[in-house]
Amino acid sequence: MRGLPGLIIAVALGIIGAICNWAYLARQASRMEKVSFVALRGDAQLNLGDRFRDEHLTKVDLPRDHLGNLNEVGIFWKDKASVTGMAATKAYRGNEILLWQDLRTPSVRDFSHLLAKNEVARWVPVDNSTFIPERVSPGNLISFIFPRTMSQSAVGNSSNPVVQTAGSTIVGPFRILSLGARTGDRDPRQAYSRSGGQEHLIGISVKVTDGKLEAEAEKLFQMLGNNTNPPQVLLHSAELENEPIR
Repeated sequence: MRGLPGLIIAVALGIIGAICNWAYLARQASRMEKVSFVALRGDAQLNLGDRFRDEHLTKVDLPRDHLGNLNEVGIFWKDKASVTGMAATKAYRGNEILLWQDLRTPSVRDFSHLLAKNEVARWVPVDNSTFIPERVSPGNLISFIFPRTMSQSAVGNSSNPVVQTAGSTIVGPFRILSLGARTGDRDPRQAYSRSGGQEHLIGISVKVTDGKLEAEAEKLFQMLGNNTNPPQVLLHSAELENEPIR
């Protein structure tokens, strides 16, 4: 029986060792568990207003126990479809992890940071009865359409002539900087919420060379001054958004 205490001690030590080994392996497994986030490919570059495409995006796997608050602000790889097609609200360079806070409209932002050195901003009120701001985002290219009118006093009378349309004039394209207070896409997690800004007031970028506005901008502002009714909006294809306008 003298060997029994030793045997019991050996068995107990073995059990303790097994428990410690299991705990160690559990900790290691936890450290090895990965969480996948959306990031920009190393060779991808996006400027303000460029659209995220599938070929721009890649998956980044990070250890779960080293995430910090990335678990709350990062975009999980399973949500990649929510990012594709969105307009960048800032310039991106390769290998950046995408964050929700960068993809939705910032609550406070210096608007001048959206402009290049040779650009100025101008706000244009448009016909909100024919404009759906939820279908348009900053970074899109639009043109403005002004109906041409002619007075036919012979049809009416000299004091109250009948005004009829006679074709239209299209001016543009221009890149959108803002829709009311919105300078980015709506938060995709709040896609059905209404914006409190005046989104029929569109901010556009206008190029200035040697102190002179570009020709299309001069034409636009002249048309705005000569027309009492706000223009309507024409939305251009996204295929044009990554090409130089003029």
